[in-house]
Amino acid sequence: MLKSSLRKLDRFLSDPEHGDDVMLLSELDGFLAGVAVCPELIMPGEWLEVVWGEDGPVFTSERQASGVLGLIIGHYNDILRQLNTPGRYAPLLEQDRDGSPLWELWASGFAKAVALRPDAWADFTISEGPAVHRAMAFFRKLDELANQPGDQFTEMDNALDAVAPELIPKCLEEFHLARLGLLDPAKPSEAPRTPHKSVGTICVPAARVRSSRSAASTDPCQLRRYPTSRRDRAEDLG
Repeated sequence: MLKSSLRKLDRFLSDPEHGDDVMLLSELDGFLAGVAVCPELIMPGEWLEVVWGEDGPVFTSERQASGVLGLIIGHYNDILRQLNTPGRYAPLLEQDRDGSPLWELWASGFAKAVALRPDAWADFTISEGPAVHRAMAFFRKLDELANQPGDQFTEMDNALDAVAPELIPKCLEEFHLARLGLLDPAKPSEAPRTPHKSVGTICVPAARVRSSRSAASTDPCQLRRYPTSRRDRAEDLG
């Protein structure tokens, strides 16, 4: 279950009044995680513009704006605290009807963070050795799969889809350790000694089928679902 501050932030971000440009919570979590482990510091004044999108949210008062900003910065700091404890970080993922986690929105947010500093990430991936290179290849593949019809998945793609929720925190830790200079590039990547927490799930009965995954499939077990807009999400919750 989400803690109260995240539930409050989730309600604000998913409000249909804000349109579809403002990030939803799972996407925000992936984005902030990407900003946190970026090899080059990105100031909030820059990355907040990406969170809000082109039009930005509708604030009813300065107090509300300050409160929401505080929740976002607080979550960013919480991600850093989690990453400083091996096995602690748990990505916030949307939840399908059958209870399975959906990682697409999270991966979309992470990709947007990487896009803020592509050159820094390219240099970082090359210089930090095979563990970081493999982690970046994993995230790039997730971004590719998130925009690919499910009926075009290979057997390997389906396998990666299934284990993605468990690999996301492990690969993120590789970036964090390398960024801090604590990852030995000469050593092979190893799983953290402390088991990872279960992924955090945002319990949303997602009624719409992700069109890119379902275009040529009629098997419900192969469909990936998540709300396509804040208004859709509000209708689900209602």
